[in-house]
Amino acid sequence: IKTRFSPMKLSELLTEIEAKTTRSPEWDDPGYLADLLLELGSYYATLGSHVAEAEQAANLAESHSKLAREQLKLTYVEEGESATVAESRARVETAMDEQDAISLKYKYRLLGLSRDGLGRSIDVIRSKLSYIKKDMHESNL
Repeated sequence: IKTRFSPMKLSELLTEIEAKTTRSPEWDDPGYLADLLLELGSYYATLGSHVAEAEQAANLAESHSKLAREQLKLTYVEEGESATVAESRARVETAMDEQDAISLKYKYRLLGLSRDGLGRSIDVIRSKLSYIKKDMHESNL
């Protein structure tokens, strides 16, 4: 597990989460599952900060795109263009900014879905541990 002093890159984090949440024979060992649960909890928290950063980037990009479009539209109107022509020209000229904002929003959504999936994996492990504990208790009776 990486600490605050040695942050894991997002791509490494996602690869590690995928590897750790793929069911393996070790999942029958309660000790392994307990350790895995702690590790995945740490990843869940770390992924949360990445989700928040992605959301902020998407929101800033969208805001920038809208502001740039409005500024261009105003400039064209001041130069004598009609509002309709100014709007069209501004949309064309800010299309790449808008595409960037859409791309960042998509990445934010994917990270959110990854975090949700990790949360479900954590729930599955908790359930598995509970089942193992119950089974061990019943076999000791």
